[in-house]
Amino acid sequence: MADYNGWTNYETWLVNLWLGEDFRIYAEEQPDSFACDQYKLSQALKDYTEETVQMDTGSVEGGLTVDLLNAALSAVNWYEIAGHYVRAEAEEDA
Repeated sequence: MADYNGWTNYETWLVNLWLGEDFRIYAEEQPDSFACDQYKLSQALKDYTEETVQMDTGSVEGGLTVDLLNAALSAVNWYEIAGHYVRAEAEEDA
């Protein structure tokens, strides 16, 4: 069920919006291709985003900012975003 602009929730929509082309470039640079496997891709999206948050905040440990970001990221439907990428890739190949 889509609740926010066609996505599961605000957090999922926002992460997809911000990932945009950056993740596509990152994915193409990876030696282990996960583009066709939606589950693997969802895990890569999650890992990539969590690493980016750690770099942006300069912290892996707690603190209000990190805790709030982690809480928001826990609401993201990574599998849904991965499906969006898989469908977009299929459309480009067609």
